[in-house]
Amino acid sequence: MATKLFLRNTTANGITDTGDGVLYDMLAAAGSASDTDVVNTAASGTEIQWTQTGGGSSIAFISGRAPAGGFTLTTTDISVWCHESNMSANAGGRFRVFKRTAAGVVSELGGGPFSDGVEFGTAAAEMLWVGNVTDTAFAEDDRILIRVHITNVGTMGGGFTCTLTFNAADAATGDSFFNIAETVSFKANANPQLVTPGTASLTLTAFVSTVSAPRLVTPGVAALVLTAFIPTVRLGTIVTPGVLALTLTAFVATVRLNSIVTPGVATLTLTAFVATVTVGTHGTSTSSTTLRWFAF
Repeated sequence: MATKLFLRNTTANGITDTGDGVLYDMLAAAGSASDTDVVNTAASGTEIQWTQTGGGSSIAFISGRAPAGGFTLTTTDISVWCHESNMSANAGGRFRVFKRTAAGVVSELGGGPFSDGVEFGTAAAEMLWVGNVTDTAFAEDDRILIRVHITNVGTMGGGFTCTLTFNAADAATGDSFFNIAETVSFKANANPQLVTPGTASLTLTAFVSTVSAPRLVTPGVAALVLTAFIPTVRLGTIVTPGVLALTLTAFVATVRLNSIVTPGVATLTLTAFVATVTVGTHGTSTSSTTLRWFAF
């Protein structure tokens, strides 16, 4: 039994590291109202990734996370509603299939690209393209990523557009979807926005000297407490590590006969790890915060 994943116009996946301008969701639930994205043709073009608007950001679609135990992807097909603005565009469809691992590594599956070979018409129509990918194992939390392109059928003409209609209700015009041969219940997208800061105390001990005439030196101690932030980062965030040097200055006393005290200084350097956490939000916006914690 196959699994049908509808091409949606939402971006709840919160992923921004695939190199695609807009990464839409690919979900088991259909949308409710059709949407359209447009790509420009190019004279003698051969493969152009679909864009959100003519000349705008490229688009792609990504599934939820693979369940525990994973699965092996074998054969696929895609049903999409497409049309071109003029029959002189000489454009048809193509798609490529990728795996994005839980660690964020994206690699293309073998066997592609998969081209329809049929020119679009000038009215939205359902097109079916089959993609027999090389059998590929998906581990838990891996995702399927697809990129849709226009390609030439004959010689592509420039100055035209092609339109993809998607996000419609099931069985309605524009209910574009991607099929896989396997029955898979993908995990829901994790919350990509939650970053919970915490604190930990680090205590340094500094020696203090009390000097009494003529030569008596009484050592003592003073405690210096630094507070470091500890982040709890949920799945879906992007953490960029870095380092920051923090220098503390400690006074050192050189004690001589007859209580002649020559002050000096010594420096103690701590290394603080700095994490810049980019937080995905619905849509395409992001926000960032910087977290620090200390190590010696």
